[in-house]
Amino acid sequence: MDQNIGKLIQYLQQSGKLENTLIMFLSDNGACPEPYKELGGGTMKDINNPEKSDAISYGMGWANASNTPYRKWKTELEEGGIATPFIAYWPKEIDKRERNKITNSTSYLIDIMPTILQLAKACYPATYSNIAIQPLEGRSMAPAFKGTNLTQHEYMYWEHEGNEAIRKGNWKAVKDNGKKNWL
Repeated sequence: MDQNIGKLIQYLQQSGKLENTLIMFLSDNGACPEPYKELGGGTMKDINNPEKSDAISYGMGWANASNTPYRKWKTELEEGGIATPFIAYWPKEIDKRERNKITNSTSYLIDIMPTILQLAKACYPATYSNIAIQPLEGRSMAPAFKGTNLTQHEYMYWEHEGNEAIRKGNWKAVKDNGKKNWL
């Protein structure tokens, strides 16, 4: 992945397009504990074997440690399973004072489409081929590129593999798959 991102950056530099290209990058969420054994699964010699890569894990303890200071890991909806760094690079349009800056604004995937639409000065359609389509959700992250604090979502909610979560401000409730009670 690093090599191919490097190739893309090099191409954009050589073609004179890097300064006016928005590059957005976000990583996968959380370290993986599968197969959910304390000490993981598989053997060291299989780690780089593509035929066995889905069965290699360093276990729940190390996955939890990898996500420190957050709790839990991939597939779980605690912060260790959902926190994902997001990087935006666009020299021509991101304010110089905002470059190389970390913001704590909370966003999620539904905010990417409104961001792109705003920056492209495009409108999201209400219909396609005379058929109503799902209305656009989310809010643009573009104001953060100019140093403006983003508005908070009134609620954020999501589900992954039967695990459920809802967030309002600094409050969050989580319900693990198969459990009756929310935490």
